[in-house]
Amino acid sequence: MPLANKEKPPILRQPRRLMMIVGAILALLFVVYLATAATGFLRTQTKVADPRMTGTEAPLERAM
Repeated sequence: MPLANKEKPPILRQPRRLMMIVGAILALLFVVYLATAATGFLRTQTKVADPRMTGTEAPLERAM
């Protein structure tokens, strides 16, 4: 049977529906990406610098 005469699956008969599903999945991934970026940004903004990590008293120099 030639491919042109084969019956299409229901999702391919309505291309707009397929685009809506793909768009919804992409939107969900984008929201997860933004939430991850915001979490990382806010964690670095609220972190107080540890004074022991700078200068001559850095942990690497103390370990030697």
